[in-house]
Amino acid sequence: MPTRYLSLAPLAALGAAGAVLYVIRASKKDKSVEAREPTVARIDQLIVYPIKSAAGVQVDHSEVTWKGLKHDRSYCIVVPVEESQQGGRGEYRPLSQAMAPRMSLIHPSLPNSEGITLSFVQAGETSSSIHVPLVTDGKRFAIVVWDNPAVGMDQGDPVAEWLSMQLEIPGTRLLKSVDDDELTRYLSTKARDLGHQYGHGLDFHYNFPLDVLSRASAAQLICRVPVDVGRTMDHRRFRSNILLDGCPPFAEERYSTIKFQDNPSLSIEFDRLCDRCSIPSVDPDTGVMDTKTKEPYPTLLKYRRGNLIKDNCHPRHRQFITKHNKSVFMAVHATPRFAEGASSCPVVVRVGDVVHFV
Repeated sequence: MPTRYLSLAPLAALGAAGAVLYVIRASKKDKSVEAREPTVARIDQLIVYPIKSAAGVQVDHSEVTWKGLKHDRSYCIVVPVEESQQGGRGEYRPLSQAMAPRMSLIHPSLPNSEGITLSFVQAGETSSSIHVPLVTDGKRFAIVVWDNPAVGMDQGDPVAEWLSMQLEIPGTRLLKSVDDDELTRYLSTKARDLGHQYGHGLDFHYNFPLDVLSRASAAQLICRVPVDVGRTMDHRRFRSNILLDGCPPFAEERYSTIKFQDNPSLSIEFDRLCDRCSIPSVDPDTGVMDTKTKEPYPTLLKYRRGNLIKDNCHPRHRQFITKHNKSVFMAVHATPRFAEGASSCPVVVRVGDVVHFV
């Protein structure tokens, strides 16, 4: 599978200008605008995140399973939990950029049967790398990822020491997800110890296999963020797996599904909007969280708060938005759906694929 690391350049000025033009035009339209807007887009980028909350890898094509893009969130960096604070949730907890912004500087390769390579990349410069041979007989740890139980196999001391040094956090370890059969067996006996029922069986995802965002939505955000801050921003802040192009801003919120023009066996169902935490405030090139302006959160709060966007979204999203009407939203959580019999053979998506909103 050809790969290349995510571009470090910000979104093109043309894209931003297009978003501004759309906003001007949209302001003149009535509420039935979604009935007249283009309902076709194309896949502009596919991004796999082999390690939860680390940097992404841009790919030209990817196999899609019920877990999402192949290899996505198949590894997880964890830190120890003090025994007094475990509360039945396991010895380790997942680490994220919200707690460790330097995780954005950990650039993984796509995993293969031999393992994975990690590089520490800051401002475009690689200062250190380590190859992590795949460990298949390591110690297993049960952890909780957003209230869902998961199981990971420890990948050894060398990478643990390397991560602790790069992240400047002692005790970090790297876990690899186990196969589905082992996950089922392990969780059927261990989930009760974690205080949970058997979980959704995803690797180290947040409840849903995919995140989808349009380039126009990201461009519109950049237009609204103060110039001195916004010029360093691009869609990477929102860590989507699928970046769409050719559709108006937030079209992904106004429909329930995308169907692939040349692949009728696959559709992607939009489950709910992504409510955002502090991670978009982390600059993926420097590994620094903007604790001063906290952008883009203040900008999102002005026009992407739940109570402001609810009526413009597809009806299936409104119940969740109403419940979280003070949260801010960007991108959509999604689940791949396969036609009967399609799951028996690989289903592949590619950059350039044409999709239809329905």
